[in-house]
Amino acid sequence: MSTCAAAQDADDPTRPVVAQMRATVPRGVGMPALRALAGAGFTDIDSLDGAMVSRLLAPHGMGPKAISAPRETLAERGKAFGA
Repeated sequence: MSTCAAAQDADDPTRPVVAQMRATVPRGVGMPALRALAGAGFTDIDSLDGAMVSRLLAPHGMGPKAISAPRETLAERGKAFGA
């Protein structure tokens, strides 16, 4: 990682939330997607319950692939994204 990228990462206000999310969101969800979710106010996998898919797909870094793993995990817990 370049010095500039390391400094930017250290100044990222979502960093603690991303670390928390990394512990609860299933493997396969990349760091850009985690940062996008944290920036949108989500804190862990359970906070995605009822979230509108259109809201999840809006930030840069999120896409259909990044949504599939959380969708499966939510389903295992009897939860789901909103319509």
